[in-house]
Amino acid sequence: MNHFEDESFLPEENVDFNDPPKMVWISVNQAYELLWPENPKEHDLGAIAESIELNGFQELPKYDATLGGIKAGNGRIEALYLMEREGKPLPRGLGTDKQTGDWVMPILIGVDAASANLARLYAIDSNNLSLQGGIGLTAIDASRMYDTEKYLSLIKELAEEDALPVSIDEEDAALLLEKLLKEDTEEKEQFLENSYTIKIKLNEEQMSIWTRLKKEKRINSDTDLVLSFLR
Repeated sequence: MNHFEDESFLPEENVDFNDPPKMVWISVNQAYELLWPENPKEHDLGAIAESIELNGFQELPKYDATLGGIKAGNGRIEALYLMEREGKPLPRGLGTDKQTGDWVMPILIGVDAASANLARLYAIDSNNLSLQGGIGLTAIDASRMYDTEKYLSLIKELAEEDALPVSIDEEDAALLLEKLLKEDTEEKEQFLENSYTIKIKLNEEQMSIWTRLKKEKRINSDTDLVLSFLR
């Protein structure tokens, strides 16, 4: 077993840096405000919290100034936010603000993406690549980690700007977008079917009302009729 002793640390003055990351401390509340609102990744917050309670806080989230939010580690921040509000014990690896008592946590800053699209595709790759390591998971398999609508919409935007993640090639993108189109079409067909069913029912039960409203020009279409009965 190899041990990493303090003597192994290189003094900073002995290193030529290329845009190094930096660890900073902020309150969990502040970190929560920095969550990426477009993040399509879904999280098992209960399991993440349980892991943090067991192992301490091990992986630092990454803030990207270009994105204006957290591009990796959103789920860990959400879990800590809930743990603090539930009165859980402070996990190892965190601290408390001496003035307010609020939980504080470390995050990484620096090495910001050159564009917002690069930050977004990194956020996708940081999840997908950790799962694709030699076990043959497809892009469709990986997509199950995400909110379908948010994820596929994001992939569509990135594909249109020729900025696909490393973990998704053009063929993968085509399959994912085909899935989005199919689901969107099915949803619209279901909506039309439901609307048609409602209109048929209303026409049968409320024909006299429909005729009167039409004559009085209080409705202009069957859609208006449906909405008027649903109010």
